[in-house]
Amino acid sequence: MAFKLWASLKFNLQTIPSECHIVGMGPLTGWGQSGRGVAIVTDNHPKRPRRQGESRKDEERRSIIRSLVELDRPVAELEKLLAPLPWDYPTALVTLTYDHIRSVLLRFLAGNLEAKDVEEWADLVEMRDDIEFAEDRTKEVVHMLSTPQIHFPIDGQLARLLLSPISH
Repeated sequence: MAFKLWASLKFNLQTIPSECHIVGMGPLTGWGQSGRGVAIVTDNHPKRPRRQGESRKDEERRSIIRSLVELDRPVAELEKLLAPLPWDYPTALVTLTYDHIRSVLLRFLAGNLEAKDVEEWADLVEMRDDIEFAEDRTKEVVHMLSTPQIHFPIDGQLARLLLSPISH
């Protein structure tokens, strides 16, 4: 997921495009103006137009799969949305990158996700034909996260290891 930092000493929310979703806010610090401004992080993912030749059904599927990869909804809600969609699909609709994994692990470390959420998310994305993995390492990490009972328990130590530069 691509993120964008909006920072200003005199911040106006109207400067953020309406198609971006705010994912974090805080005081602007570190630029000699500690506490005097606002820093806002958005997902910077404008709504994408329908691709040429893509049906509404394909567009809806792509949207659900993108939500899954980005984990932008609770896992239980995603499971309900995915239930009517078969796992088999003729082509990948979305590419899962290490940035997606990084986003999930950072939210886990911040306490916004439980270990079970991470495991269930990884299990949902692991074997889908409509999700392409950017690289083999990404696929390996998703497999590891989807099966903690045979690999490693999902905890802060594992998350920090997978986020460290030497792990990817």
